[in-house]
Amino acid sequence: MFPPDAPVIDWLIKRPRRYVIGRGQQVDCRVDDKRVSREHLALDLGDRPWRVTDLGSKNGTRLDGRPLDSAPLPDHCWLSLGGVPARFECLDAERADRLRREQHHKQQASQRMLARLSPALGHERLLDATLEDFLTLAECPRGGLFLIDREGTQPVRARALDESEGSHSVLEQVLASGKPRVVGDVRREQAMAERESIVAGAIKAVVCVPLRVGDSTLGALYADSREPGKQFSALDLKLMERLARQAAFVLALARMQDEILAMHRSLPRSLQEAEADAELIRLLEQALPEADH
Repeated sequence: MFPPDAPVIDWLIKRPRRYVIGRGQQVDCRVDDKRVSREHLALDLGDRPWRVTDLGSKNGTRLDGRPLDSAPLPDHCWLSLGGVPARFECLDAERADRLRREQHHKQQASQRMLARLSPALGHERLLDATLEDFLTLAECPRGGLFLIDREGTQPVRARALDESEGSHSVLEQVLASGKPRVVGDVRREQAMAERESIVAGAIKAVVCVPLRVGDSTLGALYADSREPGKQFSALDLKLMERLARQAAFVLALARMQDEILAMHRSLPRSLQEAEADAELIRLLEQALPEADH
């Protein structure tokens, strides 16, 4: 399923039975798009031939571009739920097992990434590692890590990305809302597709995830791709958000450590330079108990 402005939704259907797809809470496969009815269509995947049936949806269902009420379901086809495209594929056991292994590998790699993010890396190396891992999860060649400063946003670390590149509108939206943004096909959003930065960079897909600690947004991780047809799955976004949460927490700890160290370094010098207050010393001597000899 390819909802606009959202990650791709993948369902791996294993058991032969009837599956209902729609926007409601009780369906088997949920699509959160206002064009999709609460119970939009049903896939009958029991005995052959399989069938697809529209369940009286408001905006209709299409099979390979043709409207339908009920029809045989091919092993490979495109469906449209009120305008939201979906691809149906019948997978053999080998390919289904390969997809499961790929998802498991991604999750294991994500765990290793989380484990290495530590304040012990130091601020600069932490920024490098966070961006490197984010680009790996996004499977994008370029991106940036942006931190919020008192004057706005400042790119503090980038790979093949400078201030003139990337989608500034997506970054600004994420920093303002504190919510992730995924655009799998910028051509579907006319206002975005016509922006100079999108055209100049030949950008096809964008993902941006906030760096948040509690209710505070520290910055954002951004990546884009020039690859036609590039998509981000719901699993991809989940792993990227988890990385961003861990990175934000560790960055906040590293920042606190830096501030404490700076205070510690300045403390002895300030004490040495300060003149002794005789009255304060007298009061302290009165308040402290005499040492036993």
